[in-house]
Amino acid sequence: MMRHEIPAGFKRGAVAVLSLAWLCLLCGCPRKAGPPVLQGGQFSDFNAAFESFLEEVPGPEHAAIIHAVLFLVEGEMDPAAYAGKALGDLLKLPVPEVLKFELYGRTGEDILQFARQRFLEKRAALEVERTEVQDRVEALHRELKKQAQQAELLAGLLVRDSSVRYEQGPFEVRAYLDFRVANQSTATLKGLVFRIEFKGLADGIPSASVDKRETFSEPLLPGGSRPFKLLASECPKILNKTPADYPQLLQATVQVVNASLPSGESLLAAIPDTRLEKKVQAAQARLAEIQRLHEVSSSGEDFLFWGRNPADSS
Repeated sequence: MMRHEIPAGFKRGAVAVLSLAWLCLLCGCPRKAGPPVLQGGQFSDFNAAFESFLEEVPGPEHAAIIHAVLFLVEGEMDPAAYAGKALGDLLKLPVPEVLKFELYGRTGEDILQFARQRFLEKRAALEVERTEVQDRVEALHRELKKQAQQAELLAGLLVRDSSVRYEQGPFEVRAYLDFRVANQSTATLKGLVFRIEFKGLADGIPSASVDKRETFSEPLLPGGSRPFKLLASECPKILNKTPADYPQLLQATVQVVNASLPSGESLLAAIPDTRLEKKVQAAQARLAEIQRLHEVSSSGEDFLFWGRNPADSS
């Protein structure tokens, strides 16, 4: 069998290359320098790591990188919020753990690019929120208008020709109320809810109120009226007084507080939202703030981290 001999010259060259490589490993041959990287890990002190990182970064690049990290921590979309802020302001802020690990391993330009990306994401989120808040404001205005219309309809149900008489019952004095309801609203009604209130007209005379619901087969049409007779057995008890004394000691009033529509729905919601106007004001205030932030952040170049890397101009 024939054996192939490796040329002696090739052997000597290979040995020389391997020897040189080994010497480089031992002595530390010069390597191509790259941009500084923010070094850190799970147990690193972020502030110390960031300060060490800045020591390796050219001075003209510091402001943009610091403002980039400030933006990533605070998320404020108004560039004026960062005016005059420097490294000391950043070092006072608690940096979220997740953000620390997002920053470790990045160069200065990587950090700037990361801030730009986050800026665009927040701009997009502002757009989404603006649409959502605009829809909420419109919905609240519709609800407010509906509630005002309901109140207007209710105000059109007028109690007329009201009178009350008191009679002694088996165990208590009873109040009998006679009145008419004029429907001056535009709603057709199949039922009414009345609130009878008794107000004491002298010291020591108790007050009370009770709600009564009345339904009827013939609807109460707009412009129509109908009589009602109600018994209020919950009339306050006045010691040592006869029914004849009650008219001078109690004031009895009746008002319509709700109504039933032919569909069975109530004219007013079961629990009217008394904070609706405050909700509208809060939503409008948030919408105005979103629009302001949208305007002041319309140009990313107003932020230092969006400008051109100073190292690129040299």
